[in-house]
Amino acid sequence: MIRLPARLAGAALIAIAAAGSATASAATLRLNRQCYTKNQPVTISGSGFQPGSTQYIFLNGRRIRNGAVQPSGLLTVPGGGAPAPSRRITGVRTYSLTASASTTGSPVTASTTFQVVHTNIGVIPPFITPGFVTYRALGFTYGRSLYVHYLLGTRHLRTNRVGGLAGPCGTLKKKVKMFLFRPVKPGLYTLVFDNSARYSAAYRPDFSFQALVPYTFT
Repeated sequence: MIRLPARLAGAALIAIAAAGSATASAATLRLNRQCYTKNQPVTISGSGFQPGSTQYIFLNGRRIRNGAVQPSGLLTVPGGGAPAPSRRITGVRTYSLTASASTTGSPVTASTTFQVVHTNIGVIPPFITPGFVTYRALGFTYGRSLYVHYLLGTRHLRTNRVGGLAGPCGTLKKKVKMFLFRPVKPGLYTLVFDNSARYSAAYRPDFSFQALVPYTFT
């Protein structure tokens, strides 16, 4: 048996404790995205947890889920829908997500944050025009591009790409013509905005508005 001097033994114990602390803090939580719209599916996973343990998931301090850690230290928790965004339609709400082996939530094993936003488009100037408008888009979180689908009545006429979206919350600011085709005949149009390059009448749009065109735009 090897005996260490008392001073070295104490140092060894401190080193072991520090290593144990580093191992305990190595667990990480991951989400399938950083920003969501309300009810958008959230997938929670993680790694580095104590094998065989149960991890309880807390949303802003409230317990919502739990999952069993695999022998590999991986954690997969059944997902749910994203919670409510800010009351302001242009606001971004941040939530904290923590994991703990205790039903009280303390101590915290791992943590992360995510954001929830409304889907919204601002149009300047706010009236129908054959010329240019500036679109300010927020909350188009299902893809990397924003598309507009033009409907005359219930008939789909065409689809155009408005531009690329930035950041995890799907934002865009771009100056383009409101109608990206010519000629535009008189009638009541519906402009449907989403992340899909293909229009589907069965799909509920992320955002839409109507435009009454009084005369032909050429």
